[in-house]
Amino acid sequence: MKVIICDDDPNQRNSIGVCFTVSRSRYDLTEFELGADMLEYLSASHADLVCLDLGLPDMD
Repeated sequence: MKVIICDDDPNQRNSIGVCFTVSRSRYDLTEFELGADMLEYLSASHADLVCLDLGLPDMD
C-alpha cells in the first residue's frame, strides 16, 4: 500500500509515519512538507492513502 504523508511540521510527519512502520503490514511511505510538491508527485504517480495537513502554508 502506497501512503503519502504531507505536513509542514516534521514532528507530525514523523508521528504519523511511526503509526505505519510499527504495523506488521508493509507500507511504502512518501513524505512531503509542501502541498505543491505532493501534487507534482501525484501527477505522475498514485497513492492508496494520503494523510494531509489541512493547514499547509502553501495551499488554501
